[in-house]
Amino acid sequence: MKTLVRAVFGLLRDIVLSPVYLWNSVAHSMTGASTTLIIMTIISMNIIWGYPWLGLFAACTSLLLVGWMINRLFRPKLAIDVAVPRFATAEETFDVDVDLVNTRALPAMDLNIGFRREYRIVKMYAPRKYVRLIMHGQRERTTHPMRFTRRGVHPLPKVFVESLFPFSLFQAVTRLDCGAAVVVVPKPVSESEFATCHSALRRSIGNEIRN
Repeated sequence: MKTLVRAVFGLLRDIVLSPVYLWNSVAHSMTGASTTLIIMTIISMNIIWGYPWLGLFAACTSLLLVGWMINRLFRPKLAIDVAVPRFATAEETFDVDVDLVNTRALPAMDLNIGFRREYRIVKMYAPRKYVRLIMHGQRERTTHPMRFTRRGVHPLPKVFVESLFPFSLFQAVTRLDCGAAVVVVPKPVSESEFATCHSALRRSIGNEIRN
């Protein structure tokens, strides 16, 4: 009896919250193109003169509805494999190879591939890479130059795959955990820095001996 009651309440909750989930899904997937279409839809109502432009209104609403449904239908499902060097030097650029395999029967199209924090720290992560098409079972490799400024073991951030099919009307974002880390070693000391540090170290040792 309790299981039945929970199932009924869960169904009612999903029915009540489904418009909210749908609205959030549409709002977070909008792009500049879909925003322009919404503005054109509002303009086509022609509220000022009272005579709506039915053809333009129907075209805009159809593009929005069909575009969102196709974008959700072709949302990619990808398997990820990342290749990183055994170690990297601080403040020096190294390459991260990202291999993506399309595991869905439908092709993945109009993809932007990159790392999560690429725009927050410009010197650390490279711009995203554009991939036009990945067929079912096909492997696609993209190379992303990366740089860390401090030594240590740094886990790689999540890989973001953004699908803009069709016509960049909506975006479907997939977050993939690459599960890899990079060992960053200190930057080698230059000759001038070595001479300065060596003389300072000799003075420090000499002062300790005299004391």
